[in-house]
Amino acid sequence: MRVVFPFFLALLVLVAMGCVRPVKGLHEEPTPPAVADTIQASAEPFDAVALGGDVFEEELLAKESVEPDDIFGYRVQLGAFGDEVNARTLQVLAEAEFDKPVYIIFEEPFWCVRLGDFSAISDAETTKGEAISRGFTDARVIEDKIEAAD
Repeated sequence: MRVVFPFFLALLVLVAMGCVRPVKGLHEEPTPPAVADTIQASAEPFDAVALGGDVFEEELLAKESVEPDDIFGYRVQLGAFGDEVNARTLQVLAEAEFDKPVYIIFEEPFWCVRLGDFSAISDAETTKGEAISRGFTDARVIEDKIEAAD
């Protein structure tokens, strides 16, 4: 016990010394110059037009612009899956059954398998009936962006 006590006392002193703040001036970092001192005034005023126009406005216009081939119509959704492999399997089966284009569209969190490009809802409803009679029991008509007919 007599040997252990001085060891713990020495350990306590070392820990206490580590917790003491250093004396001011010994370990001080230099003070950064004032922000106003680092900014140099330019002789020329800032001109955004001289830089080539408003880049942000151009980006917004590009995002908002609609492709000329974007047409809204209808498709028959045959199924929606959380797994892309299942969607690809249904796509292969649908391509074997129908002579219409079959699309896989990812709408988070689902992989949707959709059939055809219909501008009239009546055509989409007819194809939905055919799909159900061929075993695609989850078929339903969806409003979607479709490919333009050539």
